[in-house]
Amino acid sequence: MNELQIKTMESIPAKIEFNKYQLIDELNVTLKKYENLVFTEDNTPEIRKALAELRKGKRAANDYRLSIKRELIAPVTEFENDIKDITKLFDDVINPINDQLKEYEENRRNEKRKELETIIEETIQSVGLNEKYANQLTIDEQYLNKSTSIRTAKESIEFNANNLLNEQKVEEMNKESIEMFVKLKNSENDLNLSVTAYLSQLEYKDVEEVKNTIDEDVIKELEHNEKRLKEIELKAEKEKERIKQESIEAEPLKSIVNDLPFENIEQDEETATETESNETIEFRVYVPVNKLNSLIDFLRKNDIDYYDERELPF
Repeated sequence: MNELQIKTMESIPAKIEFNKYQLIDELNVTLKKYENLVFTEDNTPEIRKALAELRKGKRAANDYRLSIKRELIAPVTEFENDIKDITKLFDDVINPINDQLKEYEENRRNEKRKELETIIEETIQSVGLNEKYANQLTIDEQYLNKSTSIRTAKESIEFNANNLLNEQKVEEMNKESIEMFVKLKNSENDLNLSVTAYLSQLEYKDVEEVKNTIDEDVIKELEHNEKRLKEIELKAEKEKERIKQESIEAEPLKSIVNDLPFENIEQDEETATETESNETIEFRVYVPVNKLNSLIDFLRKNDIDYYDERELPF
């Protein structure tokens, strides 16, 4: 298409002449009498009237400005509409062509994307990236540009894949180092520290920082175990003492009352005879106060009925 030639047939710049200076001179005289007005209660009506006259004059000037402006803008508006009619003729042809071009470009990019996705999958397999690092190997939008060849995009993808592989190897080495370090500390100190907890710290710490954390945790765990062992030993001693005391208190009745004076209650002929094992015998025991509780405990443990008769101290 030849270059479009638009010729201006007539253009008259807007020029407005009105009695500007005459109006200014008249207003200077007219408005001067309003300059020194002072509001008082007595002259309120005059002040209100003066304001109304001033506003009326200002409104007349502004209405004149808007009226002339509309007259001047009308030819410009008409000119703009004429040009829009012309540009629409272009748009009616440009838009369908542009839509086809966009569709073609989108299809081209999609085909190229599929080809690059295949290249990425093959590269991941050949390099040996795990899922974490494979997900980081993506298609850069610039690869889809027409100016970037498949060969160039493939070289860039392979370069990025090798860098990711190096990161993966370093991470694996770091994990192995931490696992061995934890196992060594567990073996040396008879502990059971969790490896998983320290591996997760490699996301935000380097290996040495994680090892320092492990050493600190070992010290804390040993101190905790030592404290717990002392508590167990103390508890065992107390239990041993308790059992010993119960053994003393649970001696047979004979050992408790050997040195105690006792007197059998007078029995009738039936109770004086030899009794069967299921019969009961009643007897009276005199026991010192300091051994009373031991005797009572024994009787209770052996399910022996008793009653307590004490003489009042007065």
